[in-house]
Amino acid sequence: MRHWEIEHAGELIRIEWNNAATFNLQTPIGGQWVDYHCFTCYGIDSDQEALEHAFEVLGQLSPISVELEPQPEPYLQQPNETRTEYCARIGIAPHT
Repeated sequence: MRHWEIEHAGELIRIEWNNAATFNLQTPIGGQWVDYHCFTCYGIDSDQEALEHAFEVLGQLSPISVELEPQPEPYLQQPNETRTEYCARIGIAPHT
């Protein structure tokens, strides 16, 4: 699992990549990194390629419109829940 922490549009963002095809864009809320966008891209061969693709997707998204307050417990990923299950439960598409 790779992580990059960057500042984008004045917001702190963490890009998480599973070294294969799955990406999560995360923002800090209540002291935890919380996914706000998940996507998949196949055929990535290097960290550099992964980061370039993540920046491309990040540039296509609107600025984060998340309140910087802790979210109610149902919106946090549960300990044994996959990111795909989490994305489905809170109503966002895990793949684009």
